[in-house]
Amino acid sequence: MLQGNRPNWLLIGGGIAVGGGLIAVIVLIVTGVLGPVQPPRPTNVPQEPESPLPQPPPGKPPEILSLEFPTVIPFDGSEQRGIVTFQAYDADIDRLELTVVEAKDFEPKTFYLHERGRVDLLNPTRIGRFEFTLSSKTPQYVKLKAVLVDKVGRRSPEREFAFFVEGRCVQMDILKPLCDIVLISHWGRAGSGRGQFSSPKHLAVDRAGFVYVADTKNHRIQKFDKDGKFILSWGGYGDKEGQFKSPSGIAIDRDGNVYVADTFNHRIQKFAPDGTFLKSWGKYGKGERQFIEPSAVAADPKRNVIYVADTGNHRIKKFDSEGNLLGMWGEYGSLPGKFKYPRGLAVSQEGDVYVVDGDNHRVQKFDADGNFSAEWGSEGETTRQFRGPWGVAVDYEGNVYVADTGNHRIQKFSSFGEFLVAWGTRGNAPGEFLHPIGVAVDERGFLYVTDTGNHRVQKFWLNK
Repeated sequence: MLQGNRPNWLLIGGGIAVGGGLIAVIVLIVTGVLGPVQPPRPTNVPQEPESPLPQPPPGKPPEILSLEFPTVIPFDGSEQRGIVTFQAYDADIDRLELTVVEAKDFEPKTFYLHERGRVDLLNPTRIGRFEFTLSSKTPQYVKLKAVLVDKVGRRSPEREFAFFVEGRCVQMDILKPLCDIVLISHWGRAGSGRGQFSSPKHLAVDRAGFVYVADTKNHRIQKFDKDGKFILSWGGYGDKEGQFKSPSGIAIDRDGNVYVADTFNHRIQKFAPDGTFLKSWGKYGKGERQFIEPSAVAADPKRNVIYVADTGNHRIKKFDSEGNLLGMWGEYGSLPGKFKYPRGLAVSQEGDVYVVDGDNHRVQKFDADGNFSAEWGSEGETTRQFRGPWGVAVDYEGNVYVADTGNHRIQKFSSFGEFLVAWGTRGNAPGEFLHPIGVAVDERGFLYVTDTGNHRVQKFWLNK
């Protein structure tokens, strides 16, 4: 064993052929000696920074030309096929990576080319197709991000796509083809237990996505998450604080407070999000702070203002959040600005007020001070006609949704009444209605409908 110093050896190897054999020649050359043997390196000495990950060589990355996947898939776990059409440039494709952007229960996926598809190298365009399959057993909305990676590590630009699990296509655009209206879920049935309803009327959705339903003939309010899971309820028949007699209207202000049109107690009640009573105002009568069967309430999404449909007095009243009267307009009649039993209210992001003028079978639009702006509708069953409409809602783009109650359908309009789409027919199957009354839109654009005669709530997604 060498002590102190050790030689630094250089090994040179080679070989020559002799008579069909191979003779190995090994030459060892002493090139010098090193210094004393170094002790082991202490483990607490800072390590050299790791080398950066190798970067893919220069060249053009692949490109996703199109991605096809069903808008709606069943929640039975069956595999659903998708196809990516792509352009490969300087290298073949190695894999498809799918990462989750939004989902309740979905894992990232990676599919390798040798299992799913190929690029035809003899094709001068180098355009290929990549097949993949996805499935789920959880009802949910899923948004994924797709990236193709070539053999040398170059990554394509990202492509997002989305689909619904458990949804049912209610209306199909046959020219695309694309499902225009998708039923995402529904919950509830007749009864008085948790999650059951008795003729529910209006509903509202807060910023967190919680859904509040006026369970009218059970004389209570029920709160659910966005997927229909029961959270809590409060109320009961009576005229004391926190009790109701057939509550119809409900709204949520910007702070999450809940306002209820307590119809046959002729008052408005205000609650915290957990159902804690805060205050009430109103009683039977024709005075400024009195009501006759108020049936709808709406909160301005940006301003501290509450509107009430004073149905039996054929007028609209405007209050601050503490119940102080700020203004009112309307009287019985059929001319613009007059009403026959207004039953629905909604306020846009711009502060415009939409009123469902029930027995006039129309919608009227006003500014925040009650100045008339537009109207549309008449009695009938064609588009832009209604039969005893009730509910109205406005989405973040200004589109207006009306519960056309007597025609058992929902109609969608522009902010000035241009007809866009309608869906629904009388029945009790998913996507059908029996006297729908309430409509509400959440911040993500999902539409909730109280299917009153079927004692349930239905949730939809509209692709246009």
